[in-house]
Amino acid sequence: MFSGDTLGLAFAKLGSAAGVGALTGSMLSGRLLSAGVRPTTIFKLTALLGLCQGAIDLYCLQETLPEEKKSTKPLTMPNPLSALRLLEGSRGLKTLVAVAILQCMPEGKNLSDALTVSFAFATLTSVYPCLESHL
Repeated sequence: MFSGDTLGLAFAKLGSAAGVGALTGSMLSGRLLSAGVRPTTIFKLTALLGLCQGAIDLYCLQETLPEEKKSTKPLTMPNPLSALRLLEGSRGLKTLVAVAILQCMPEGKNLSDALTVSFAFATLTSVYPCLESHL
């Protein structure tokens, strides 16, 4: 379909369109909220637009992978828990997987989630002290 410079240009246009869409969507939803539109209405509108985009992608985009290159394997990999089967392998594989897990743990996005949960817990228990025994 695309190759070389045209592929780079296509990816640049795609990235630009995605960025403009994210900025425009945030701006429009903020304007709608400040105009008094309910958040559930904005969510429904966004879901409808997503369904429209999915239908356009499904019916207007052509498949680029030749039939002979398509995999016949079942779709078990999208299940995140299926990665735990890597821990059933040899000792070397288990070690590599354990090291990879430990290396990913201190990443900022993982720490951010942990800090958010601990901050929310601290906030809840300071505002509502009676919750401390239940949390």
